[in-house]
Amino acid sequence: MAYCRAFSRHIGYTFHLGSIRLTALTGTAATEIKGETTAREFKLMQPTYTATPEDITAFTDTRMCIVDEISFADHDRALSVLSDRLISWTQCTSHPYGDVVVAFLGDFCQ
Repeated sequence: MAYCRAFSRHIGYTFHLGSIRLTALTGTAATEIKGETTAREFKLMQPTYTATPEDITAFTDTRMCIVDEISFADHDRALSVLSDRLISWTQCTSHPYGDVVVAFLGDFCQ
């Protein structure tokens, strides 16, 4: 989290736990980066989901989402659902993934 705080200071934004969301597609990688699994953070396992006022409030200050181990993701069950969730939670329909910057990391040769 120290890097997240430093980055937030650099861009002039007050950091809190929802500013930069650290996730990984597997539990082991999520634990190593001190984040959550992508499925849990973005409720990817729920087939249908409607944004609640609590979700919208929770993502109001989110500026970046980091998704590690992206080589394990597929479009239909992960990336498109992630985009739909972020669009719904940020209330921004003009961009994929809402108005949140998403950084996809991982070994793309796996």
